[in-house]
Amino acid sequence: MEKYFKRKPVMPPFLEKDENEIGEQASGETFTKNEFSNWKKPKRLQERIGGPNSAHNKAMGLTFCGHNEYDNSSNQGNYILTLRFLADHNEDIKRVTLKNAPRNNLLIALSIQKDLVRVCSIEITNVIIRDVGDALFSILIDESRDASTKEQMVVALRYADKNGYVFERFIGFKHVTCTTTISLKEALDQLFSKYGLSISRLHRQGYDGASNMQGEFNGLRTLIMNKNECAYYIHCFVHQLQLAIVAMAKKHDQINSFFNVIANVINVDGPLCKR
Repeated sequence: MEKYFKRKPVMPPFLEKDENEIGEQASGETFTKNEFSNWKKPKRLQERIGGPNSAHNKAMGLTFCGHNEYDNSSNQGNYILTLRFLADHNEDIKRVTLKNAPRNNLLIALSIQKDLVRVCSIEITNVIIRDVGDALFSILIDESRDASTKEQMVVALRYADKNGYVFERFIGFKHVTCTTTISLKEALDQLFSKYGLSISRLHRQGYDGASNMQGEFNGLRTLIMNKNECAYYIHCFVHQLQLAIVAMAKKHDQINSFFNVIANVINVDGPLCKR
């Protein structure tokens, strides 16, 4: 255990940056040392967070848990590395974390990391739902299998805030037992019920061209429009673009040959238990 705490702190990959090339990166003491209270002013908050290359934004989307978080691991994961880095550069954090924390309250267990991710997810989703408020909104839905072959439905909301700005916000995955229309509708109803969304405020729905999604008689769009006639269906523009690109690519012999090779590789490699 002592070796665990004697390791030299390693800077997380997303924080590795030459001090002379900070660019749009905000100060590292933005929220840890300097007080910030202007939460109602997005522009001020953006100045604090920094631009696309800031450490705050680079941290978004990274996994917390490492494959092996033991002391002899060459990659303990972003959570441990970030905690060590912060403790090494901030005395307030250092006094209550890692070797200075009670042995039964280190807050580095995998279950703790998952709880933190879950809490962040809940808080962010709640902010999105409050931002939607009583306004009309649209839904964007797609479904696919994850790495464990479980079917999942992805749901995003598109809405305009009080200032008239249009946003698209991802609100969650919903595992479904199958991809039938009834199963997808039940999953969507559960999601609406969970977040207090009303189908009466739904005025647009966008999917791809799959029959279970946009079928005229038994598709998901039809079941929704039976409840709300104003929830017009729009074929996903990104999917339309994909179809157009595929059609154009097939007319080009070299591109067509390239994708045929890729398809053959996937067909051979995909069924293997170890990809």
